[in-house]
Amino acid sequence: MFGTQPVTYYVGSVVHAIHGGLQQAALGNGVTESTVYNARLQPTPIQAGLGILLVTDYRSPLIPIDILG
Repeated sequence: MFGTQPVTYYVGSVVHAIHGGLQQAALGNGVTESTVYNARLQPTPIQAGLGILLVTDYRSPLIPIDILG
């Protein structure tokens, strides 16, 4: 074919949780992204490989957060 380009894969395989949210994805760079859901089906935390961990906090901004404990 004329002008063909190599194929770039951004996601190799995907696993969905029972509610349909993304549970695990093997990315094209070799990193695996994993997501854990709480009882309200909010993603917490999301981890990509060994170095990236995204922790989310869904508490109300009206509730003070104790940063020491």
